[in-house]
Order: sequence, then structure tokens, then C-alpha cells
Amino acid sequence: MIIFLAFSVIFVTLVLQGLTLPFVVRVLGVVGGANDENDQEEELARREMLNAALAHLEDSRKEDASEFQEIYDDLTGHYRHRLAAVSGDDDPENGLTLEYQQRHARLLRDLLRVERQTAVRLRNQGRINDETLRQLEYELDLREANPSASA
Repeated sequence: MIIFLAFSVIFVTLVLQGLTLPFVVRVLGVVGGANDENDQEEELARREMLNAALAHLEDSRKEDASEFQEIYDDLTGHYRHRLAAVSGDDDPENGLTLEYQQRHARLLRDLLRVERQTAVRLRNQGRINDETLRQLEYELDLREANPSASA
């Protein structure tokens, strides 16, 4: 009788609860609570970092010579694009709509593909060696893995 009761308790606690847990989680709506909070925290931190960088760019722009304004324009556009991508918001004032972001990402992928094809062609023509090709492909892989860094 003791063995039967021990078996029953083990069966109920492990098997029965284990099989019903996904259903209970769905019914209670507890899915992804901690991950959602972490994602929101990360998004907030990224937005703060990008806004701080943009503020620094504006401050630096005022102190720098006018001949370098194109650099500031380029970097400001880059950071605004990253901010729009992180926030997931459309920013029609700066032309950073969802369509713009998708086109930008598609162009980046196309440019990386062209660079990769050119590197392989140069190696096939004997203008660069295999080691140089590997280094170039490594850099392209890094840019492809993190497209926001190469924007």
C-alpha cells in the first residue's frame, strides 16, 4: 500500500502537473512576463543611449568648424535611423517611415552582396589571395550580422 501511494504521489506531481502546465500557463496568460520586461528595459536603454549620442553630436556640431558639417549631418542621420529602428516608430518629419527603413535595409543587403561578389571576383582573378578574401569576408559577415552598425 505504501509503494502504491508513493507511486501515485510521484505520478500526480510529475506527470499530471507537467502535462497540464502549458494549458494552465496559457489560460492565466503568464507567457513571457520576464522577457517582455527585459525587452522593454533594453529598448528604453537603447533609446536613451541614442538620444544622448544625438545630443552630443549637436553640442559638438556647434563647437566645430563649418567645414565638417557634412560629417555631423551623416552621423546625425545614422543615429536618427537607428533610433527609429529601435523605437519601431515612423518619423515622417525626418523621412524615417517604415517604408524608408525597409528600403534602407534592402539596400544595405544588396550592397553587402555586391561587395562580397567583388571580393570573390578579385580573388578569382588572382588580384588578392585567399587570406585577404577571408579577412574581407569576415568583415562583411560582421556587418551583415549587425546591419545597424554599418548603416
